[in-house]
Amino acid sequence: MIAVEIGWYSKEKNIIIKAIIEASPDLVRERDSSGNTALHAAMYKTPLMGLLLLKCKDVNLNAKNNAGQTPLHIFTHKGEIGLMVTLLSYCCDIDAQDYDGNTALHVAVSKKNIEV
Repeated sequence: MIAVEIGWYSKEKNIIIKAIIEASPDLVRERDSSGNTALHAAMYKTPLMGLLLLKCKDVNLNAKNNAGQTPLHIFTHKGEIGLMVTLLSYCCDIDAQDYDGNTALHVAVSKKNIEV
């Protein structure tokens, strides 16, 4: 997750990140100070999300951060339609609520994101 946070990820480094994930699959469950997992942080690095989903059987699609937001909430908030579709194709919980009771649909409506 540190590689994601410092912007270190690039296509050239894909092999290194893949090796780290394969060697230490428990890292995908680690959280930062906001409670975000690698999947939450993957919003900033789209190729990393695919790698996490393909290579990490332990990745939790519905992990909640300190605000109760799942990766779907985060991707919806940022308007990342492609990432939302990818998560949904892996059967994440579309009805998951954050600690304010909001689902991803509530977030989309509040952001006036009509594409969702």
